Amino acid sequence: MNHKLILFVGGGLFLTMALCTPTSAQVKPGMDLTLEVYSHEYEEEFGGAWFMTNEGFLGSIGLGYTAPLDDGFFIRVAPSIALGTVDYTSNGTGSIDGTTNYTFTADLLAGKEFTLQSGTIIAASAGLGYRAHWDDKGGEVTTTGYLGYDRRSEYLYLPLSLSVNFPAGDSWRIEPAITYKVFLQGTQTSKFSDLDSTCTDLENDQESGYGIAASLMGHTHWGETPVAFGPFYRQWNIDESEVGYFTCGPDLYAGVEPENTTIEFGMGIRANF
Repeated sequence: MNHKLILFVGGGLFLTMALCTPTSAQVKPGMDLTLEVYSHEYEEEFGGAWFMTNEGFLGSIGLGYTAPLDDGFFIRVAPSIALGTVDYTSNGTGSIDGTTNYTFTADLLAGKEFTLQSGTIIAASAGLGYRAHWDDKGGEVTTTGYLGYDRRSEYLYLPLSLSVNFPAGDSWRIEPAITYKVFLQGTQTSKFSDLDSTCTDLENDQESGYGIAASLMGHTHWGETPVAFGPFYRQWNIDESEVGYFTCGPDLYAGVEPENTTIEFGMGIRANF
């Protein structure tokens, strides 16, 4: 299953919270649990033309911890894991349905909140984030007879977040939030050893791109428990990678990871303890 532009150098064969959501205003110390359900679409383009798409639904669970400091400062750590299935379609190599995908995300944030006289609270934060996404197609065969292989995508990024939390009645607050993710470094690993035991895996360094995320959360209480829920959107735009090399037997090959876009949209709910 050819996800790549493969440049033949020798001869031979081939082919949440997850949402880096800024910490809520009115920083609540201690643990929180976040659940999400969302659509996931990953698409590659080569030369401005559509190349392939993975599309499906994932669910995630995240555990966060927030520690308030003096003068409105806070630090937060928020790891999450997502799991689901996607359908693969391509321009030329057929399709595969029901492939397992999963994502691990971890963000470490530091920030400060500011309270206005109106009761509105503004929170700004920055930090370091890590995202790893696995696409398990090893052992699968497309509708046109191409063999699949496992892929792993890893991003290191700097999240810059801003949220505005304002009162909306006696027991509700509304919080729009936005995050811009400065892309620092990425690595795409293609497990070509799944296709042939004589092949090495291909690693491509990704040097440029960016991510964005936005959410609109409603805050209230369920009994004594603070809860927040609402829709979110996140997107990654990653440029074409650097050239990487792999071998199959005595032959040497080079390949790149095409420019790609990931779009995720869904609903999340968070409870603080």
